[in-house]
Amino acid sequence: MHRHPDVLMRLDVSTGTLERVTSGELAADRASAPRGLILGDSPETGVVSDGYGTVFTVRGARLVPMLEGRANGDPTTSPTAAFDTASRERVRFRLPAGYDGADEFTAFEWIDDDRLALMNAANSWDQTTADILVCRISDGQCAVVVPATPGDKVRMVPHLPLPG
Repeated sequence: MHRHPDVLMRLDVSTGTLERVTSGELAADRASAPRGLILGDSPETGVVSDGYGTVFTVRGARLVPMLEGRANGDPTTSPTAAFDTASRERVRFRLPAGYDGADEFTAFEWIDDDRLALMNAANSWDQTTADILVCRISDGQCAVVVPATPGDKVRMVPHLPLPG
């Protein structure tokens, strides 16, 4: 438990100025930039994040974003909607046709403003197939870009905790 609240600081690289900011200012900054997700009922009321660590559960051919700590029966996650910070459009990811290899994916890296990389079961190392998808925000299409190979058990990727 923290004795003191976290202090958020912003560095203006061009001037070298360092200033204290509030969590509201950080959320507003993230919400105004590409390469972010807003999780919740709408872009106006949702929780803004960089998207890293967002879990998407497989439901049929769709990937449904999960919001942590919101379900009555499940203290970990519950289904929600995701919106792109740049366009404010709803994110609707779809698995590649015929894909049948996983029950969840976790976002770990932006490839560019329109593409987000997700890894299969990145939070469940003992169940992972280690497939990596790249999904396009603009049309929801996902493709397996790094398939698992026999014997793959763990992959380490940026922005997610190390296994173990």
